[in-house]
Amino acid sequence: MDFLDKIENIIIKIEKTMIVTFGSIMMISVFLQVFFRYVVRTSVPWTEEISIISFIMMFFYGASFASYQKRHLGINNFVNKLPETSYKIIWFIKNIIILLFLINIIVICSFPMVIRGLEQVSVITRIPRFYIFIQIPILGLLFFFHLMMSFLRKDYLEEFSLIKKKEV
Repeated sequence: MDFLDKIENIIIKIEKTMIVTFGSIMMISVFLQVFFRYVVRTSVPWTEEISIISFIMMFFYGASFASYQKRHLGINNFVNKLPETSYKIIWFIKNIIILLFLINIIVICSFPMVIRGLEQVSVITRIPRFYIFIQIPILGLLFFFHLMMSFLRKDYLEEFSLIKKKEV
């Protein structure tokens, strides 16, 4: 388990770095667009594409990082009031559904899109769409890894104990 924890820590550092990097690139490109449009009175078209690509990448890495921190949206009022055995069953069902969804996205849906991305380029920057589309299976695998680690660590025990502490 120590080896997997080290891998997860490396993945988390990569995710944080990518979130900050793409967030910074997006902020700089939007600032440049505003500066050139309103101060210099000319438009720089590539900044729009760069900011959109950066936003997409920041979103993907942020979603994967949120899965590690268990920060995704959920309706917990009903589930939090369940007894421990029912909570565990719901936790496992929820995570198995998420795993099946990820496998569907990674295997069935994303690879045809990635292959089509080899033939497509963005209009202005001429960046191959492959580099954007390949992030979907990569980040799906990162999400999958975080979820599997959650199973191995038995996070449902920690989550259930935290819920019960809040109720007291």
